[in-house]
Amino acid sequence: MSLALKLPEETKILQLLRQDKGAVKNDSVTLTDVTFLCKKTDNNNQILRARMSGTDVIIKFTYGERIAIRRLKHESQIYVDRLKPLWGIHVPKFYGFYLYSPLDPDELFCACIILQYCGEPAVSDLSQLKDYRSGDLGIKRF
Repeated sequence: MSLALKLPEETKILQLLRQDKGAVKNDSVTLTDVTFLCKKTDNNNQILRARMSGTDVIIKFTYGERIAIRRLKHESQIYVDRLKPLWGIHVPKFYGFYLYSPLDPDELFCACIILQYCGEPAVSDLSQLKDYRSGDLGIKRF
C-alpha cells in the first residue's frame, strides 16, 4: 500500500510505501488538511496534523538522515510489537510506517509514521514523569 503525501509549503507529492505488517488496516490512505505542528530543523523531523478518512491523525515525518529514519522505524516496531494491546486506550492507534526511496540520487529518503491524534500532550518530555524508566518500553539510544 502507498501513501501520497504533500507537505505544506511544498509542491511535490511524495509516494511513500507501507513498510509494517501490524498496523491498523486502512485500504485507502488519503490525507487532507495537513498542517505543521512542529518543525524541528536540527535533525529534519517534523510533526504534522491531518485528517485521514474522517479521523484526526498525527504524522511524524523525517527526511535525509538515515539515523532519523531508523529511529522512526524502531518506534513503529515498538507500537506493533509491544504496545498493540494498548492502542486507543493508553497510547494512540498506529496507522503505519511509510518509506520513500528516491530513484534520483539527488533526492532525500523520507519516512513517516501515522498515529491517532489524541489531543495536546500532557508533558512534552517523558523524563518529567516521576516513575519513568526508558528501559520499560524497550527504548534504546542509537
